[in-house]
Amino acid sequence: MDRSRLTAFALFADLPEAELDELETIMGEVERDAGAPIVTHGDFGYVLYAIEAGEAVVARDGVAGEHVLGPGEVFGEVALLVTGRRTATVTARTPMRLVV
Repeated sequence: MDRSRLTAFALFADLPEAELDELETIMGEVERDAGAPIVTHGDFGYVLYAIEAGEAVVARDGVAGEHVLGPGEVFGEVALLVTGRRTATVTARTPMRLVV
């Protein structure tokens, strides 16, 4: 993973070089078609997602809200840092490219 792709996200932009070196070795990329689920509420969460291109819709308690995520935004951190499980369902609204 090219470092410039990571540092384009505010979450990673100010990390020390050593931490960026580690992230480069584990980060990857996935693409999703419009309408494809990315994460599902209640599933175990092992991955954080950073949106490079496209948009996604967030649904909580089975209800899709008006909350739309777009380029530069990150999701999936709650499962990684707090609960271990996904707290919402996120579905691609458009074709997407995500850093994972």
